[in-house]
Order: sequence, then structure tokens, then C-alpha cells
Amino acid sequence: MAKYVWTYLPVYTTSDNKLLKEMGEQKSYFLVEAHCTEKKKELILAAWTSIERGNEIYASGGNVEELIKNLELMIKDCRVWKPVAVEDLKVGMKLERNV
Repeated sequence: MAKYVWTYLPVYTTSDNKLLKEMGEQKSYFLVEAHCTEKKKELILAAWTSIERGNEIYASGGNVEELIKNLELMIKDCRVWKPVAVEDLKVGMKLERNV
């Protein structure tokens, strides 16, 4: 039976992005919340949060301790998962772990 989980997933846009070209950047990294099914310890992407400007993921908390806990989770997840190009996000894709 599939288990439903979520994780922060690092994603990036490439130099094809107009704003990045104007800034002279090659890639810009940010986080999405990846909603997945877990099967045999693999995460399969089911959905993700919007990547539109104004819907960025940021750390928050009801107090400083909660904020720190959220930041630590974001950092941990960034270390666990390989970044994915935004244009490659697809429902059903398997998230790849960093070695």
C-alpha cells in the first residue's frame, strides 16, 4: 500500500529563463514542496507547489525554535534530493537521492 509524504525538493530554472538571461545567471535554485507516494522506500512525485512568482517557499514558525526547526528541515531535504530542472518536473517521476 502506498504511503503519502511530502518533502522539500530543490529545483532550478535554466538560462532559458528571460529574467536569468537579463541578470547574466545560468541557473537559479529554489524549493518546492513535493507531494509524493512512497513505494519501497522510493518517492514518486504526485504534485508540487506552485513555482509562480509570489508563491515562493520560505521558512516560518510560531517562535524562533519552530523557525529553526523548519530551516533545518529545508537544509536536510536539500542535501537528500538531487535538484531537478523545473521543466523536468513530471507527475510519476522518481525523486533521486544525492549519493
